[in-house]
Amino acid sequence: MGVAPVTIEHWFPRNPKSKEDTGQGLNYLNMIAVCSGNRGCGNKEGMTCDAHRGNEPIRVNPCDAGTLRGITYTSSGRIQSSDPEIDEDLNKRLNLNCEKISLPENRKQVLQALIDDVRKNHGTGDISLYCRRKLEQIQSTGDPKMPYTGIMIWWLERHA
Repeated sequence: MGVAPVTIEHWFPRNPKSKEDTGQGLNYLNMIAVCSGNRGCGNKEGMTCDAHRGNEPIRVNPCDAGTLRGITYTSSGRIQSSDPEIDEDLNKRLNLNCEKISLPENRKQVLQALIDDVRKNHGTGDISLYCRRKLEQIQSTGDPKMPYTGIMIWWLERHA
């Protein structure tokens, strides 16, 4: 299996609509490797991440744990935040609940596979130790590109 195409996203956009120039274009701390955002699909509704947001600034910073704390998932695979501004970033600017490319459905399937794994390998009773070990395994893996890791970590942390 090959590595999915990635692009470099500037967390703070290089050319925001406000014309604000903060000199962030070459700041490596402002650069994040992200998926291709479904570029080339032919319409903005089918794009995600920076491909969808363009030059709009966002408040959620994937490198800052503080902006990620209120992010949760639903059992249907939707990503959401208790912070209205972050929730707007997730849904409006980044389009991370894009139905056109089945993001919630894909997350739901990954979550269901994880739950099935817990049931198969642990059975009934207290699953916290198994979940802690599984969480450590996921977090220690050297592959940060594993898709939909966020929903697995979220669920395991709730059950560890």
